[in-house]
Amino acid sequence: MSGAEEITTGRLPEVLREVADLAGIEVAVALARTFGGRRRYFPKVPAPDHPVAKALGLRAARLICGRMGGQEITIPRSTIFLNWYDARRLRRDGLSAGEIAKRLRLSERTVFRLTEGVERGDPSLREDDDKKACPVCGKPLRPRRPSEGDPRQLTFVEALDADHANCQRYPEEA
Repeated sequence: MSGAEEITTGRLPEVLREVADLAGIEVAVALARTFGGRRRYFPKVPAPDHPVAKALGLRAARLICGRMGGQEITIPRSTIFLNWYDARRLRRDGLSAGEIAKRLRLSERTVFRLTEGVERGDPSLREDDDKKACPVCGKPLRPRRPSEGDPRQLTFVEALDADHANCQRYPEEA
């Protein structure tokens, strides 16, 4: 593993990898944490009060149910991946191996193995707003000036509709 390795979906079980491809790695992690180790029915169209919609948000639930809806799926616990994911995030946030080991209830040796190549507080591995992409199609979201308010402030357009209605690429500003 190199120090510049990003959190990828390659380490996820197939079900969670598909969720990550649809709605993002954070949604897949939240799904594993919330429903891991249990079977869960995914309706074709989730209601706002459905447990999946409550746990992941209605937009993410609609994306997932659009692909997996109408079936009951066993959500993997993914303990190994979650330890790897959490250890690397905490290391980038500046925690020591001892602090991570205590927080995750792992040995320091395991933390060193999981965070190999990640520098403590390494800013190159932090997720920045300028790296946001559409979770539906993967197109990069371009920063744009808001139509009202402070002209110095940048915003990002969120594109989460399952039908790509809001998914569009913004031209580079000159």
